[in-house]
Amino acid sequence: ILFFVLCLFLFSYERFKDSGRWELQGLLFAFCGVFLDAIGVLLTKYGFENHPEVTGTQANYLRILASLATFLVMAPFLKVQLLKGWQRLILKEKSLVIVASLSGTFLSLVFYMQAIKLGKLATVTAIILTDPMIATLLECIWLRRPPSRWLVWAMVSFGCAMFCLFY
Repeated sequence: ILFFVLCLFLFSYERFKDSGRWELQGLLFAFCGVFLDAIGVLLTKYGFENHPEVTGTQANYLRILASLATFLVMAPFLKVQLLKGWQRLILKEKSLVIVASLSGTFLSLVFYMQAIKLGKLATVTAIILTDPMIATLLECIWLRRPPSRWLVWAMVSFGCAMFCLFY
């Protein structure tokens, strides 16, 4: 746990070095999101255990419907201008949004739901911890920039945490 916290600190410290400000608001939103996701994962696992005939894909569709229903109820209060934003995008950006939504949201959640159904909850959630490292490495590749020294130290800390977790 200490290595994971150190990894988080190093990510935040790198941003602090660049901007002179800590990302407290982002961290608080992230913790709230993780907490709510953990509740969702726990309830999903409970649902799978009580209804083994439900597949990961079906569970994902239920999550999509629940998200859409919540969005429709909250949209008037959030003042989201979804269509205006979509219309401002050029064709290449629209294609990127569609591909990112398909792979980063739909397909990843199908695999995630199946992992929750089949795997031990502690193991599945531990593997999910690799997400920030993979995303950061992909960002370095995508932007064609080498990782900063803080990112390297965060990766070392993350590697130590994973080693402790599995061994």
